[in-house]
Amino acid sequence: MRRWIAWNVLFRLQESLKGHATFSILKEMERADRLSREELEQLQAARLQDLVSYCYAHVPYVRNLMCEAGVAPSDIRGPRDLARLPLMRKADVRKNRALLHSGAAGKLSSLSTGGSTGEPLIFDISRRRTASRVACRQRVSRWWGVSVGDPELARRFVDAVSSARAQ
Repeated sequence: MRRWIAWNVLFRLQESLKGHATFSILKEMERADRLSREELEQLQAARLQDLVSYCYAHVPYVRNLMCEAGVAPSDIRGPRDLARLPLMRKADVRKNRALLHSGAAGKLSSLSTGGSTGEPLIFDISRRRTASRVACRQRVSRWWGVSVGDPELARRFVDAVSSARAQ
């Protein structure tokens, strides 16, 4: 009963109040799980083309890079074509953070890496991207039979306990 209430009431309400499309994204992901290899490759190519076209149309930094490289969105038809795009390094992201914002994404949230290589990398993601991360976590958890409302042991907690015992 706790699992049903958590999944069907509390979690849905939480995601709705946050403006996240988590459940529609999760349905798309689960539909993709049932595709044949050929269908999955077609979906992958179509989504890649959509992403590149979107970035070209709405992300100034990406559009500028592609123009400088002489690459049009229609040139990217599949994963192998990605080699035609210039590499973007962490320094590029740091220097051009504002130009990496999509003009169509709406409100963005800032995230950062842990900075294990020296300086943390700060970047911004949309609500849709946040919802996609949440949906992906739920999808994988469901593969293991775990759902919202189930008790779980977080990795950070395990690491903290292990660290405390070692001292």
